[in-house]
Order: sequence, then C-alpha cells, then structure tokens
Amino acid sequence: TQALLGVGVTSVVSMTDDPRDLRALREGVALGRLRAPRVFFAGAAITSPGGHPTELFSFSAALVERLTRQVSTAAEAEKAVGDLATRQVDLIKLVLESGRPGQPLPRMDEQVFRTAVRAAKKARLRTTVHVSTDADVRLAVDAGVDGIEHVPGDLSEETIRMMAAKKT
Repeated sequence: TQALLGVGVTSVVSMTDDPRDLRALREGVALGRLRAPRVFFAGAAITSPGGHPTELFSFSAALVERLTRQVSTAAEAEKAVGDLATRQVDLIKLVLESGRPGQPLPRMDEQVFRTAVRAAKKARLRTTVHVSTDADVRLAVDAGVDGIEHVPGDLSEETIRMMAAKKT
C-alpha cells in the first residue's frame, strides 16, 4: 500500500467489502500506523435476492451474507441502508444489473431501488449504482444518485446529457 503513495495514489474507494476490514484499514491510516492512501468504502452491495454480485460469491454462503444485502421490499432497503450507515460506510452501493444474454440475474425493483436512494440521502450518504444498460443509468440519474459504476455499451448521448445536467 505504501507503493501506491509513491506513484501518487492518495485515496482509494472500495465498492464491495466487509466494513470491519475497511474501517480497520482506514483507522490505521488515520492514526499513522499504516502508510497508505486514504480509504473510503461502501461495505456490502445492496441488490435483489440472488442479484449481482451474489453469483460471484456463490461458492460461499458466508461471503454472500457478508458482502451483500439482498432486499426485495422498501422496508428491507431502508433497513439495509440503515445497517450500513451504522457501520460507518462512506457511500452506499446499489445494484441494477439484469445479467447477460443466457445468464439473467434478478434485478432490483424500481420502487425498492428508489427507496434505498432516498434512505441513503436521508442518512447523508452518497450513492453509486452498478448498472448494465442505458435504462439503468436513466433510472439511477432520475432517482438522484451521485455516481454510476461501469459504462453500459448502449449508453446514449441523451443519457450523458442527463448525467451532466444532474452532475452525476
């Protein structure tokens, strides 16, 4: 991690990790015990039951539980955001991902997604969204998210203008 500082990396953002691990790293840097970039983190990703990234961790139920919050209702979304806020995350990562052709994945319901964004804003946490399509980006921007993770292949000029207008 010290090598990162040597090449000018002063901050890192982790998008799907255990908050305990990242909080310990952040505290080590802040207290001067570690010489490393500043650490910002989202903790567990909020997704639909069985949604991305659960398939990446399917070999370990413990990892799925540790690195994701699977929600299917507005109340579950609010609870997941509240839980992450108490773990001192810097931002909330939400997932709007329907998979690939031949490998579909469950996608978060729009109202559940919008509830999660509102809950994060109420907790004064920034939001970022893992997306796979132009329509996902439009929904995320319309809901008021702060950032988009990944550039979908079908991203349109109109959506780019929408992002710029809302400073997403």
